[in-house]
Amino acid sequence: MASTNMTIENYLKDAKYIIYYMASLEQEVESIDLHNKEFLQVHKKFIEYGWELTTNTMRSIVYSYPISAYDEFHIGVASNGIDVCTPVPKGNFAYRVKLRTHVEAITHILRQLEDFETKRRNKGMSMTFCQQTN
Repeated sequence: MASTNMTIENYLKDAKYIIYYMASLEQEVESIDLHNKEFLQVHKKFIEYGWELTTNTMRSIVYSYPISAYDEFHIGVASNGIDVCTPVPKGNFAYRVKLRTHVEAITHILRQLEDFETKRRNKGMSMTFCQQTN
């Protein structure tokens, strides 16, 4: 019976820590002054996965993965559309697509980020590079 109680105690202790961590993460995300508020949903997802916001302007947003300096998502906002540069998991390159609206861009980025994270967890880190859009 003692080991069951210890297991429950440990579980409750871990659950409290997770709740505290998630609350502090939410505060951290809200405190970041993302210049282009259209991408706030995307920003929250990148932070959740451990990516860092390395460029933060109205026209350019870059998220870098801290373990691999070459894994970067670039978002370039222009009057004629949005360029999104996405790293390819387990590859040494990235690809760029131009989208017409913020909604298309957000949908594309979230899908690509989820795909990247799934492949990274299953197969290890990738090494990619993409030149930043100005």
